[in-house]
Amino acid sequence: MSFEGEGGEFFGKVIVGYLLTMITFGIYAPWFICSLTNYIYEKSNIQTARGPLRVSFRGEGGSLFGVLIVSYLLTAITFGIYAPWAICKVARYFTENTYAQTADGRTYQLRFSGEGGDLFGTWIVNAILMGVTLYIYTPWAMCKLRKWFYSRTQIVENGQPVGQLDFVGEGGNLFGTFLAGVLLTMVTFGIYGSWFTVSMKKFWNQNTRVALYNRTYALDFTGQGADLFVINLVTTLLTMVTFGIYAFWGQVKKMKWDYQNTLVRALN
Repeated sequence: MSFEGEGGEFFGKVIVGYLLTMITFGIYAPWFICSLTNYIYEKSNIQTARGPLRVSFRGEGGSLFGVLIVSYLLTAITFGIYAPWAICKVARYFTENTYAQTADGRTYQLRFSGEGGDLFGTWIVNAILMGVTLYIYTPWAMCKLRKWFYSRTQIVENGQPVGQLDFVGEGGNLFGTFLAGVLLTMVTFGIYGSWFTVSMKKFWNQNTRVALYNRTYALDFTGQGADLFVINLVTTLLTMVTFGIYAFWGQVKKMKWDYQNTLVRALN
């Protein structure tokens, strides 16, 4: 995988989007989100056995505006209870507007079937268990939520399901990594954060499964914490001396590093 975007392009996209969002008092935000998402997708290059897989986002700002405004209003008047339904609507909007096309012309689309009522139950149980265990249950909650979303996301071709996402990670396996990462990041005043981030990426990727045409694929991540630390350090320093301008180039550099270290392997 590779990311073909450049810092200058990203800078222009974000600055224009921020300015238009500000002068329209936030109204332009959905159009900005769609434009930026499409930019990132179109600059993503995924190599497969059949050649490059080009990704695109076909959502329109007007449609997203409707989804967001209704979700915001209903969440507000229900004092947050509607939040799981809102999350599902937003997730469905982004998944169903995500497309990928192969070199031979095949077009794939994602489909999300999750419902707010189902997510509400999972959310409540996770919140209760995290509360009574003083957040020790957090790794289990994170894994259950990820599995909930992945297991409800299909890959569709011409309206017919041809694949499925899944997550096989367990909270018990994540607990040690998560606890050590939190503690070491705290005692090193954030320095260990880069290594913690890489450890989490490895866990998420290595436990992600993609079933497609009776074949199963797993993700992997080969990045190292030291490399990410250098990227973060250089980005922070250059962002300070350029009064924030370099942040956009730093973000693109991090995305390139992330993509280059993300692998897809066939399991059968």
